[in-house]
Amino acid sequence: MPTVSILIAAYNAQEFIARAIESALAQTVLPHEIIIVNDASTDDTADVLDRFARKSELVSVHHLAVNSGPAAARNIGLDVATGDYLAILDADDAIESSFIDSIVNAIELYPAHVYATNFYWYDIARGEPLAKGLAQSEKVKEVNKYDFVKGARPYSEEADYGLLQPVFSTSFLRQNQLRYPTDIRHGEDFSLLVNLLLCDAKLVVLKAPLYLYTTRDSGFSQTIPDYPKMADETLKLCHQSSVKNDDRLVSLLKQRATALKRLNASILLNSHRQKKQYRAMASSLVSNSAYRKLMVKAVINKALRK
Repeated sequence: MPTVSILIAAYNAQEFIARAIESALAQTVLPHEIIIVNDASTDDTADVLDRFARKSELVSVHHLAVNSGPAAARNIGLDVATGDYLAILDADDAIESSFIDSIVNAIELYPAHVYATNFYWYDIARGEPLAKGLAQSEKVKEVNKYDFVKGARPYSEEADYGLLQPVFSTSFLRQNQLRYPTDIRHGEDFSLLVNLLLCDAKLVVLKAPLYLYTTRDSGFSQTIPDYPKMADETLKLCHQSSVKNDDRLVSLLKQRATALKRLNASILLNSHRQKKQYRAMASSLVSNSAYRKLMVKAVINKALRK
């Protein structure tokens, strides 16, 4: 039976990481190991992790001396993992008890290099799952590079594919010398998955919702998304040698960048309205074309309603 390691990168996660670890330990098929990389947390995360390591031989903790970001922390996990596959679990999320069992079954039935599962948006305050991220079915879906890029953006038909947490073949990652890019702090998950697919990796998505994605309003997330930066990094991919001559893929990457800029403009506009920041609104109208388009659309819609 293939073995699955679980990797958790943690930074200042003392208030919530126990939930992630406990969900990994509560699997009906236990993980091969649970690797936790503490990215130089300044709170009591280290103590929490060390207590888990003392209680369970499955848990190994790696403490970094300098905060280096989630990409660097995960790369440490990629280096030390000994399982056949490596599942990524965010410190503020959790997995259903059948997660590994389902992944192992999928590996045996649908050979691939990367797996992911559907997910629930999870309301931590109410302690219950909300809507599913993707439409649920009994089938699995093979996702190619075009499908992935098309789905990995705001305003797509389903939840952003970039939210899918991968389960990698460790041997495929190492054979292709693929790692999380440490020169970017936003969109590194998307970049790695795109580069995997460019190496002809096969990605299979299970439509059963087995990952619990904690909603951002929980207050747990340590990351504020930089959507303009993510858009810029997406456009950089268009110039890679393996991409630049693929007109279809270039077009989809540009659509993703546009959607990210639109989402950022929408967040800015709503914030400016709520806080009545008229100077900021005027400045954004001049400097931000996506913001300007949204404002014009809002004015037209308001005029049509009258």
